[in-house]
Amino acid sequence: MTHTLVRRTCTAVATLAFVVIGASCTQKSDDAVAVTGTNTACTPAVTSLTAGTVTLEFTNSADRVNELYVLRADNSVVGEVENVAPGTKRGLTADLAAGSYFLVCKPGQAGDGIRTEIEVTGDGGAAAPVADRTIAVGATSYRFDLPEGTKIATGETVTFTMKNDATIEHEMEVFLPNGDALGEIGPTGAGETGSVTLTFDKAGTYRLVCGIEGHEAQGMVSSIEVAG
Repeated sequence: MTHTLVRRTCTAVATLAFVVIGASCTQKSDDAVAVTGTNTACTPAVTSLTAGTVTLEFTNSADRVNELYVLRADNSVVGEVENVAPGTKRGLTADLAAGSYFLVCKPGQAGDGIRTEIEVTGDGGAAAPVADRTIAVGATSYRFDLPEGTKIATGETVTFTMKNDATIEHEMEVFLPNGDALGEIGPTGAGETGSVTLTFDKAGTYRLVCGIEGHEAQGMVSSIEVAG
């Protein structure tokens, strides 16, 4: 289904903690929604979108490498783009059902990021998948701890919860047997818990990797088998 998104060119009236409080906006039709990330803000052209396939055009106006995440209200990751160099643009496409979401920019790829809430209304889009079961993953300094003998059946939908017991933030990216990304638990601070729900449609060995710079090289990588 194709949806027409609306872009509004806005002039901020007042800001508080990097969130726009009031704005004067002019609407116009467009195929994508512009999102600008700076050192201190994560600003979409609009904060109300139509359900369905949404394309975001992310411009990194910070002076550091930046990232953009789309998160559900429970902090699970819907989509993301990483390693966006200063002064460059990257596209992000996500299939969104009606509900509340957050756009999170992470200048410098560190910390909790800068959040802006958006609302999606209307019919269509992909609702969050319903899990068949939950697997708890522990994250310590440069290691993932999974329950011994963990296996997944082809076609099974699993929620992973990752408790970060380290003193620094970690994340968990899940890669298909062919090396493509399936989904991830985004950066999760020390003492916090992140989650993601994924469906495993193909048999094989899936890799679990902490994508924060340098963590994989220090051994924060594991694997899980999906039986045919």
